Parts: sequence; C-alpha cells; structure tokens
Amino acid sequence: MTDYITIGKRLRRIRKEKGYSLYDVERITRGEFKVPTLASYETAKRKISISRISKLVSVYKVSLDSILGEGRVAEAGSKYGKLSSEELRELEEKIRALRKKLEGKK
Repeated sequence: MTDYITIGKRLRRIRKEKGYSLYDVERITRGEFKVPTLASYETAKRKISISRISKLVSVYKVSLDSILGEGRVAEAGSKYGKLSSEELRELEEKIRALRKKLEGKK
C-alpha cells in the first residue's frame, strides 16, 4: 500500500533542501507542475503517480529511493526480476538520460 503522506513529506523535505519554493518548481518545469498541485501532493490531499514522482526525481536530482524508500523501489524492481540496489540505480540513470534525450527533441 502506498503511503502518500510519507511520500508527500519526503517531496517537501527534498524540495526545501534544494532551496526551491513551490513557485520555483512550477517555473523550472515550465508549468508542468502547478503550485496548487505540488502543494496537494506534499500534503497528501492528492495522490501522485509514479510517473509524476519520476519527473520530480529528475527536477530535484535525487534518487527514486529518496522519495519512495529503498524497499519500495526494490519491490517495484522485482517485477523485472531480482534487481540489486546498484542495478536499480543504473536503471534510474538510464531513464534520466533517455528523458533528457527526449526533452531535447521537443
């Protein structure tokens, strides 16, 4: 079961650690994440999808583990076979590289 309250707290903590306001994130993402939506994710008033979390991971330049918790990422990775933490990190890096490549084509 997904703990959206914990995820929201982690999102807020990471955003603040990076020194970003909600408005900064909206600007950085060119409006993809609006202030009210971000605030509702952080307070768990709205559920956030894994694809949206992945986008914030690339904005904040953190690992998926830091938002979902290592156990959740390993659990998600298990559907692809038993992946080690290192393999999951490598996979995250490849996904980030692909995203950057795709964003460059827009």
